[in-house]
Amino acid sequence: TRSSSDPEEDDVSEDSLFQILDQDAVMRSIVAYNHQSPVSDMPPNMTSSMILSADDLKSGEVNRQNEVWIKPGKTYIVPVDIEHKNTVLLWEFTSHPKDIVFSVTYRSNELISITEAEVIVAPCKCDSHKQTVRGELMAKQAGIYTLVFDNTYSKMISKKVHYSLEYKQL
Repeated sequence: TRSSSDPEEDDVSEDSLFQILDQDAVMRSIVAYNHQSPVSDMPPNMTSSMILSADDLKSGEVNRQNEVWIKPGKTYIVPVDIEHKNTVLLWEFTSHPKDIVFSVTYRSNELISITEAEVIVAPCKCDSHKQTVRGELMAKQAGIYTLVFDNTYSKMISKKVHYSLEYKQL
């Protein structure tokens, strides 16, 4: 602790806490961010979390629980990169104030468009506003398994979805 009576000495330079960026640096950052989009060829009505690593889920390095608001007419996806076959991806979720359509898709790699993904769990309207929905799948091959929360059928109601993920290697 500092015991200086001079307020000037106690005032650590706030400039040293922050880095000032010029417009060029901001634009480079935006371009770099856009090029590392988590999902290739994502439709305009879809938003995505970052691609989660199953190993990070297992170790707790990424947040296993999340809450997201999905606007009417929109879809939110959670891609999980599973590197080892014969592993189990588990999920549970609730929605508020009404139901949500849920599905799971599979792509062998990031270069495959989300619109070209294979449907593993068919879209199903879930009464997740009444009870927690739980599910799991055995990953028979490595690749990107994407949880899809679809609110495109709703014209006026945003949905708050609280989900948690778990990963077990057999």
